[in-house]
Amino acid sequence: MYSLYALLKVVSGISLHPAHADGEIKTLADTKHAVMMTTSDGLELLLHLGLDTVELDGKPFDALIKIGDKVKAGTPLVTMDLEAIRAAGKKATVITVVTNMDKVANIEVNSTENVTAMDTVAKITLS
Repeated sequence: MYSLYALLKVVSGISLHPAHADGEIKTLADTKHAVMMTTSDGLELLLHLGLDTVELDGKPFDALIKIGDKVKAGTPLVTMDLEAIRAAGKKATVITVVTNMDKVANIEVNSTENVTAMDTVAKITLS
């Protein structure tokens, strides 16, 4: 089972990492606003950082990983400058997508209102 955590901090930037998921980085957008990883169990996770942030050409992001990197649970992947994103008129919403739902038996979503850093927002059980 995997847990997805809210990775939020009330500071100028946040660091994103997969919770309880060892895996490999498969894709990193040139603009650093999106990362695709495959966990050691074969679950494919897409992390999309912000809304319409592709238009910022990577400026508010710092990729701490590269394609092909093997990562352990808790490894920071990308930092994003929240103030710069908001100053550009964009939203700093982070979207996590499971792209191979055929491997998923169940997703249990917890409350998504008023979450804080490291709150579990969902649990995924593989089939």
